[in-house]
Amino acid sequence: MEMALRVGVVGMGGIGNTHAECYKKDPLAELVAVCDVVREKADAAAQKHGVKAYYSLKDMLANEELDIVDVSTGGYENGSWHFEPTMEALDAGKHVLCEKPLSNDIDEAREMVRFAAEKKLYLGCNLNHYFTPTAERAKKYIDDGMVGELIYCLFKMGFHGGEETYTFNKSPRFNQPYAHMKAFLTHPFSVMRYFCGDIRDVQAFATK
Repeated sequence: MEMALRVGVVGMGGIGNTHAECYKKDPLAELVAVCDVVREKADAAAQKHGVKAYYSLKDMLANEELDIVDVSTGGYENGSWHFEPTMEALDAGKHVLCEKPLSNDIDEAREMVRFAAEKKLYLGCNLNHYFTPTAERAKKYIDDGMVGELIYCLFKMGFHGGEETYTFNKSPRFNQPYAHMKAFLTHPFSVMRYFCGDIRDVQAFATK
């Protein structure tokens, strides 16, 4: 019988709470604790999910027997402040699932990957659009040669569904200069790389 992996989530905003709900539904996971430096968020999440609240990752790591730490902390322009909690969890010997982007700083991201390898731990980044039915079907068509030689890939991504149901996101968080790049374009970039292989050259045509 497979043992459920014991999970603690740090960063109890919308994404962290969504992850917590998913862990509760997964028989291979056991949500045991939530953590946020904002006490009200931690307490609300703990009450919602029926687990213990912590207000520092250090305390959660010291008091819970965790297999995985889910890092879902927020950041500037809807990006991430994932470096410090990820490194702290890895240093404590825990596997980490990190919400995307891995880091807003490429040197920090490389250090996170290097340190996980040194500690012989798994570090995953939650680029979950690989697993949508659309992406899975497209990858099968490509791998089976059903589309021939792939020479062009266009990825469209919007809020609230496809083109027929697209609506503009009016949240002020997305009026920042790089918010869409940090929060959303990671998904099309990663999926196109999944379809087409490593990127060799970059050219952009963009408007605000």
